[in-house]
Amino acid sequence: MKFKYYSFRKSSEIYAVIVALAIKAKNFNKKIYFKLF
Repeated sequence: MKFKYYSFRKSSEIYAVIVALAIKAKNFNKKIYFKLF
């Protein structure tokens, strides 16, 4: 049970990191877009 919970927490943390990176990339692309145009 403890191991299951730990692995779930770890995967959700990884998911959160991926989401954060995706949001950052979106904002970064917007900055580049506004610089170009």
